[in-house]
Amino acid sequence: RFYLPIKQPFVRARGLGYSSKEIIRGLDAYVLDGNAFVVSRYNLKRKLLSTELKLPFLPGSFTQIPITFFAKGLADLGYVSNPAPGNNMLVNRLLFTYGGGLDLVSYYDINMSVEYGVNQWKQRGLNFRVKFGL
Repeated sequence: RFYLPIKQPFVRARGLGYSSKEIIRGLDAYVLDGNAFVVSRYNLKRKLLSTELKLPFLPGSFTQIPITFFAKGLADLGYVSNPAPGNNMLVNRLLFTYGGGLDLVSYYDINMSVEYGVNQWKQRGLNFRVKFGL
């Protein structure tokens, strides 16, 4: 994504870290402002277990809840361009992270993830995410 004109006011120079679709996993705690950015996210998943949880005391279609577990490896690349970076040392350089995680998928649109990520400075972190819908 890039913004025109190239010189944007500070309040319009949004980069990475503002939404869940525009983050680099492993750098979740950082917000990087700039007038252009690119993110590339890679996942390699493998199904571990698929089962149904039976709850007879619930009504209707909720008596059987499908649950599937996936193991995953992940790697992200990103770059944020900022012509006036100030003291932000994360912009205007290639950023990369890698790690692994476990996904739990239920009812085909509820996804809970636990991810362990490492960034290029060897900072490590454990993140928990919940996503509803596509």
